[in-house]
Amino acid sequence: MKKISAIVLIITLLVSCSQPSAQETIYVNSSYFEPQKAMGTIANPKLDEISGIIASRTMPGYYWVHNDSGGEAALYLINEQAQHLATLTLEGLKNRDWEELGYYQDSVSRKSYLYIGEIGDNAAKHKQITLYRIEEPTLSVPLISPKELENARKPAKASKKNNTEFPEPQALTEELQKDLAKIEAARKRFDEAMQKFEKGDTGAFKAENLRPEEEEEQGPKNTNQLIQQHIKAANIERYHLTYPDGARDAEAFVLDPIDKKLYLFTKREKSIRLYSCPLPFKNQQQHTLVFEQELPFHKIVGADISVNGYILLLKDYDNIYCYKDRNNRSLPQWLKNEPPFRIPYMPEPQGESIAWSADQDAFVTLSEQKDGVTPVLYLFLRRNAVTLTP
Repeated sequence: MKKISAIVLIITLLVSCSQPSAQETIYVNSSYFEPQKAMGTIANPKLDEISGIIASRTMPGYYWVHNDSGGEAALYLINEQAQHLATLTLEGLKNRDWEELGYYQDSVSRKSYLYIGEIGDNAAKHKQITLYRIEEPTLSVPLISPKELENARKPAKASKKNNTEFPEPQALTEELQKDLAKIEAARKRFDEAMQKFEKGDTGAFKAENLRPEEEEEQGPKNTNQLIQQHIKAANIERYHLTYPDGARDAEAFVLDPIDKKLYLFTKREKSIRLYSCPLPFKNQQQHTLVFEQELPFHKIVGADISVNGYILLLKDYDNIYCYKDRNNRSLPQWLKNEPPFRIPYMPEPQGESIAWSADQDAFVTLSEQKDGVTPVLYLFLRRNAVTLTP
């Protein structure tokens, strides 16, 4: 009898292991977006745990990002090549576990606001979570024209050698370009020394003549100096939220322009839970989230909704899900009745961030640094045939 029970147990385990997860049963559709394109790498070692990203609306072509728990209480501005251009520090805040960024435009003033979600809670022990809101500033960064964005985003051409769909190698990274510049400068110094030597200068190859020129004390001249800006505590609004059924861990939310609600997606349940809260919030007051429904996902770590509310992107570590065809339904009704599809995606080391571009022509993803792998900003260009309609 024990032998039979053991056999039944083994068969059960084999069957359960062979069955695909709920996420894997969602079909893949490659007709809406171009294959992901590496746009650039994060060179600043401080940006090693990026867990939130949102497109700037006051500076199109740029994105705000922030680090995970324990990082600086700051937002960082990067461009689509992942270059860090500005740091925005927030007075009086502590990054306990920042996990997500959101955007919402005030319907009366038309001002753009950034929402920072301190919603992470790995041990599910905190009585409340907090959203911080600031008005998005406009910084003195170079303007990026739509044509410049279009040229940089062009899909990589297929290889002519084997006619595969694999893209050609991406442009050299910024660090590699710097290394090549150093090699070229060294070659130039060697050529100059050789010319002097041929003219009789026996000291032309002395070490001091081949050594690179020292930079001036004030540092190299750089037109892209890092911008530093500070937001005072008085200009930061705080919204405290509690779950109706106990503390939970979450890493994703969206601010829906149609329902005018915050929708928060939890992370760790076998079937994650969707909660909501009406907008606008009241500063410094306590708000109770409303449970809406369970969703057939696990470990959702990022989300963003198109500016008109018609396309929703959700992300776990291995997949990107897309909801279309909202047809004027509330978001819970939409997610309950409209099946999503998966966008082809090569998983990142620990990809937790996803955001639409400001012009809605693409979305981007970004990973935390993991196992020594430098984070890469990936772009998914929307195909011309895809419209952001209901």
